[in-house]
Amino acid sequence: MRLNPKMKVVIDTNVYIVAALDLAEGVNSAEVKTIKAAGKKFKVVICKEILEQIMRVAKRVGDKDLGSRIIAALWADTSPVFVEVYDEVVKAYEDKIPRKDLAIFAAGLIAKADYLVSVDREFLKSAKNAQNVFKCVTPEEFVEILKL
Repeated sequence: MRLNPKMKVVIDTNVYIVAALDLAEGVNSAEVKTIKAAGKKFKVVICKEILEQIMRVAKRVGDKDLGSRIIAALWADTSPVFVEVYDEVVKAYEDKIPRKDLAIFAAGLIAKADYLVSVDREFLKSAKNAQNVFKCVTPEEFVEILKL
């Protein structure tokens, strides 16, 4: 599949972290394939909260510079679509989406994303049930859909 400049994908923080750790170990997982396709086969949607989560989680699971390396690669390799997450969108879904995932979900709505990719099945389930704007898939499902 060639780059579809109109296709926008929100990639959950956990996918970035798993991909970075797998890349370091030489594992070609679905998360790695998803991140490698970003910017080449689709546009990545990000928001301030995703960047903050990457920094926070990366510090916990990797070395102190892992988050910075992920974000630097994200900006350099994917030309992401940055969206501002508005409180009214977050508040409208706070009883439907886990709190930790609200901003990421809202970014998908605001950007009119085509896909939300996450390892968190509970997040995917609640996001799928709360809207009909984007498809909610695991990295494995996404790799299969895009034939990566």
